[in-house]
Amino acid sequence: SLRIDVADLRKRMEAGLGDEYNPPALQPEFRDRLGNHGTIIVLSRLKDRLRDTNPDSLRRRLARRFSVIGSENFKVFVNDMEVTSKDRDDLKFVQYLWVLKGSEVETPTSRTKRFELPDRDEGWPEGRFVRGWIGTVDRPKQLATPEGNLNSIVVMSRGRLVQEDILPKLHDAGIFASYVTGQVEVDWLDESSDEDIVTSDRQRLREDDERVTALISFLSSRIRDIANRWTELRKEDKTDELRKKYPKIDDWLNKLEPGWKKKAEVPVHGLAK
Repeated sequence: SLRIDVADLRKRMEAGLGDEYNPPALQPEFRDRLGNHGTIIVLSRLKDRLRDTNPDSLRRRLARRFSVIGSENFKVFVNDMEVTSKDRDDLKFVQYLWVLKGSEVETPTSRTKRFELPDRDEGWPEGRFVRGWIGTVDRPKQLATPEGNLNSIVVMSRGRLVQEDILPKLHDAGIFASYVTGQVEVDWLDESSDEDIVTSDRQRLREDDERVTALISFLSSRIRDIANRWTELRKEDKTDELRKKYPKIDDWLNKLEPGWKKKAEVPVHGLAK
């Protein structure tokens, strides 16, 4: 257990590589927090731009970069307050939520409509699947947050971020894409036995790798399915909203024959928008 003082280390480096640097032992209070085994990293005396950051905002930023946060084996604290998955705050305004089969995702509100998506493509090797969720909001401006725009689909692998946003790589998303947010977990992108496909900045994937093209193809297909369903859902919900707001329109629609009723709901939906 040790403590590294950056200023002291820099002085030793400037003095020459031959000058040995012996960092002092870790303070007892930190050693007690660690227990019998494991690793603890404590950052203090941060630069001004980090020190002045709102603690709640910093927690949200950290939570969105590590899906493993909140587990027993990986804990992060800001000013002695633990960062948890709830700090992500990325599902807050989701209107329609599509969850990949087998994923544990909490539905944010009672008004949110939830659907399931397949977790793999036919022909994929055994054990290759995708976890996570894709959501849409009622208005694109709801995705703008002080910690960054959530109009993206983040790719995680083994608990950490490997692609800031894969949404622009998904074809045929169109205007619909501005309503989308999401997070997917793809552990098979980072198998230790395979070639590393994460770029040196650890925030992007090499797109020429078969694993990445397979993921893009899979997500593109899911996005097309979601876009088609999204259009119908918005039409239904906006029409229902107008029916409740104006009872006379509701009465008029209910009196129409089924064929005419469906045609009449199209302009009603336009009025609702």
